[in-house]
Amino acid sequence: MKQINYLRPIAVGCAMALALGFLALTNAIGIWEIPELWSQIFAACTGAIVVAVVTMLLMQGQRTSEEAKEKSIKIHESKVEVYSRFVSRMYKLLADDNVSCDDFLNLRTEIFGSLIFYLDDGHLNLLLKEVSRIKDFTDSEEMASTFARITNILQDDLAGRTYRPDDKERVLVELWNQFDRIASSCPRPMPKETK
Repeated sequence: MKQINYLRPIAVGCAMALALGFLALTNAIGIWEIPELWSQIFAACTGAIVVAVVTMLLMQGQRTSEEAKEKSIKIHESKVEVYSRFVSRMYKLLADDNVSCDDFLNLRTEIFGSLIFYLDDGHLNLLLKEVSRIKDFTDSEEMASTFARITNILQDDLAGRTYRPDDKERVLVELWNQFDRIASSCPRPMPKETK
């Protein structure tokens, strides 16, 4: 059999009796008169409701703002990861002496697999323009210049800027070539003898 809980109705009844007793006592002593008391109770309830509504609206706006900020941070982190992976694969083509058409098709897959989800129309058109400049993928100097411009486009997109050609592209190409010059003067390791 289900046991009936009498504690709650008794507590509510006691609270109401105390409240009514308090009101009767204050009216008898002359602290408040009943008409004045009702207007003060009404004003207090109205104030509480207004405060509750304003607080709810402010908290809802703050939550929406925080959600948008969190979403923006996650998208930016994903962009950095995708752009870094793409730039790494792109420059890997320059380091490879045996670049093939398949390597460029893999780069295309990378663009359509992830990069296009983050680039806006303007940056995507700039990327198309730069890729169309590659006529001969055996010309490493032209590829280095094109890849430097593409890197600059992606950096500008990450920073939220409109792309503008600048000296950074020249510096990137010079930096790439400097590493090539250093690597060409390094002694080559001797092949290991097989037993």
